Amino acid sequence: MPADTAVSGPLAVASRAPMRVYTTGVFDILHRGHLNILTQAAALGELTVGIMTDQGVESTKGTRPILSLEEREAQVRSLPFVSQVIHYTDPDQRDNYATVRPDIVVQGDDWLFSADRTAALAYLRDNGIRLVLLPRTAGISTTEIRKRVERSGRRDERFLRERLRLVPIGDL
Repeated sequence: MPADTAVSGPLAVASRAPMRVYTTGVFDILHRGHLNILTQAAALGELTVGIMTDQGVESTKGTRPILSLEEREAQVRSLPFVSQVIHYTDPDQRDNYATVRPDIVVQGDDWLFSADRTAALAYLRDNGIRLVLLPRTAGISTTEIRKRVERSGRRDERFLRERLRLVPIGDL
């Protein structure tokens, strides 16, 4: 067959678009656990990351994140393997699933038990979306980092007062 002849039918190789992958989180104080889940999710296809808004975090966890939504988004967007970032407030992700239209949803293995996931699981099943649960990275979490900071005893106000010296304007 000449080189310029197109092949069709069963011998043709279909050009496949990359799998659309979606994962979510707060991503406050970006750490190794976040990076593990994000890199593994990105290895499966084109990654969209949903970041929970400050209001969403406060209503579900009872406390606001340390970093603002804009700061958290900037960190996640800076990762070269993240294709898109969206925001969400409601932990029920069905509307985002409909918008993003993922082939695969990736979550940490604690996701199933962190809330009632019945409706989300039904949506995934009914729409043929695969769910991949990845193991948590042991020994690291935003909560653990917060505890480390508290145990360190360092307080920025005290730190600054002990190290700053006021200089009268006339001495300049």
